Amino acid sequence: ALQGIYVAHKDKYIELQQARPPQTQAEREQILYETYIDTVDVRSAIDIRQDSLVDSLIWDMKARSWSDAFARHYKLKLHRAFRDHGLDFSYIRAWAFNQNIWELTMVVDQGQLRDIQIDPRRQVNLDDVKREFTIDSGEVVTVDELIATAENLRASDLFDNVDLSVTPATDSGLAVIVGATDRGNQVIEVGARVDNERNAQIGLDLIQQSLFNTGARIGLRGHISNRIGLGEFRFQIPRIANTHLTASLSAYASFRNVWIYTTPTDQPIDENVRERTGEFSEDRIGAKLSAGQQLERNGVILG
Repeated sequence: ALQGIYVAHKDKYIELQQARPPQTQAEREQILYETYIDTVDVRSAIDIRQDSLVDSLIWDMKARSWSDAFARHYKLKLHRAFRDHGLDFSYIRAWAFNQNIWELTMVVDQGQLRDIQIDPRRQVNLDDVKREFTIDSGEVVTVDELIATAENLRASDLFDNVDLSVTPATDSGLAVIVGATDRGNQVIEVGARVDNERNAQIGLDLIQQSLFNTGARIGLRGHISNRIGLGEFRFQIPRIANTHLTASLSAYASFRNVWIYTTPTDQPIDENVRERTGEFSEDRIGAKLSAGQQLERNGVILG
C-alpha cells in the first residue's frame, strides 16, 4: 500500500514539475515536504544495519515524506537504537534529502575522540587533565571509559568536583569537555602525636604538586621530638609520560632514641610489668630510589 501511494505521488510530482516549476520558496518547500523517500544511503565507518532494530528503522523511513518532524522523530529513535547496540556516543552528524532522485543521505558519526577541552567557567591545566585520560585520540568514546577517566581525575589529588560532558567536534567525532576545580598545587600538612614512648611530636609536610605542569611532585617532610626526628626530601613522578609507571627518589636523615626494657626478676606470675633499664640511639642517613607501576587507581607495586 505504501509503495502504491509512493508511485502515485511520484507521478504527481513529475507532472507538477513539468507543468509549472515552483516559483516561490513556499512552493518549493511544499513540494519538498510532499516528496516521499525512495532510498536511504547510510554513510558510516561501521555497518550499523547489522543491528536489527537500526535496520528496521531505516526500512521504515521509506515511502514517508521528508520534513522537520520526520527528522526529529527518526533521529531520536535511531540514537536510542545506537545506545542499545553498544554505540554509546554514535550519532547522526548530518542528513539531507535529494528530491530529484528521492534519496535520503544519512551520515553516522561513530563517536571517536577528537579533542579534549576545558570548561571556560572552571579553568584547570589541560596537560594535567590529559595525563589522566583513558581514551586516546581517535578511539571510540564509551561510557565506561568516561567513568574511568573521571575516577582518575578525582584520584589524582589535583582536582575536585569533576564532571565530563560530550559534544560533537568541529569536523567529525566528539570533543570531551572537562569541568573541575583546581585543588591548588601547593600543600601544607601539619600533624602532632603524643605517647608515653616518645613524648610529644610535631610533623610538617610541604608539597609542590605538578612541578612546572609536568605532573612531578617534590616535598619536604619532617617531624621532631626530644626522642625522634626525621628530615626528608622527596622527588616523585606519579606517572611517567602517559604510562602507569611511577618512580620516586628521596634523601633523608633521622635519629631515634630507643628504650631498653627488661622484666623484673621478682615479678608476680599474674602481672606483666616492664622496666626501663637503658637506651640506645639509631642514627640514619641515606637515599631511597623506588620504581614500579600503578594498578590503575587501586594500588601501586614498587621495588
